[in-house]
Amino acid sequence: MKKVIISVLLAFLTVTSVSAVSYRGFCELGPGLTRGGGESSVEYHISTTHGVQLNSHFFIGAGASYSYSEFGEKVFNYLGIESVGVYGTVRFDLGVIKKWSPYVSVDLGGKVFEDYDSGDDIDVSKFLFNLNFGVRIRMGRTTGLNLGFKYTPFKVNGSGYKYVSIPYEENGNIYYGGKEVPFSASASVCVIAFSVGFDF
Repeated sequence: MKKVIISVLLAFLTVTSVSAVSYRGFCELGPGLTRGGGESSVEYHISTTHGVQLNSHFFIGAGASYSYSEFGEKVFNYLGIESVGVYGTVRFDLGVIKKWSPYVSVDLGGKVFEDYDSGDDIDVSKFLFNLNFGVRIRMGRTTGLNLGFKYTPFKVNGSGYKYVSIPYEENGNIYYGGKEVPFSASASVCVIAFSVGFDF
């Protein structure tokens, strides 16, 4: 008899757990600030994530993102980076059924495509990490507006030639002339971005 009762309870718990799992998707975009090598620039990103809501707090899924950022001339001659990444994500909401709910999520993955607009020889880390946090505003039974921030670190290595001004003397006077000199640089970069998104 005990075995029957335990079997029934386990079956009930299994059905309850399965029925609580539901599909959930996200679409997000926004501008950001890229900081690295003593300079700042603007970053833009868009992403979509899809997975399952395990309960009123935990979500797991996977997604894809596109981003574009630029650097000036303090570290590299000029560098525009656009990339496409894929990632897995885990998200915690204080409660998706609440009107206002803080959230935090972590994305881990890699960049499957990168393109560099630069005359330098550039190498950007392929690892993708995002830390996301903010607040969700419930708009419907299964929909919400997400307002938050995204933190993304990465590293850039580059080498090439820079045009520098070099002084020289002629007839007792000092003049400045241009010359291309080789350089090698490395910059630890972080992106802090504002994100606006919808979940459904």
